[in-house]
Amino acid sequence: MRTSNEGVKTIFEDEGFRSFWYDDHNGKQMTVAGEKPKGFWTIGYGTRYREGMRDRLPKLNPSTRITKDEALQLARIDIERAERWVNRNLKREIKQHQF
Repeated sequence: MRTSNEGVKTIFEDEGFRSFWYDDHNGKQMTVAGEKPKGFWTIGYGTRYREGMRDRLPKLNPSTRITKDEALQLARIDIERAERWVNRNLKREIKQHQF
């Protein structure tokens, strides 16, 4: 099963867009290279910095900026990853509106 267009729209509205790296714990913009967040470094529509995605993510530094189109591409990767996890681990049948 896949996330509906309405579901994707809701995710984007809830997350909001930020063109810069920020700490998802407090929403604070990254200002110093090497700074340690309280939560996770996040960019775009809630894409977290993960070592396994380093080659796909923008450089982790305060001057990095991304466009909405770049953020949409990153978010789609995150959503597809989550969909695969749910589809693999769901133990009962659900309807599309529940996904």
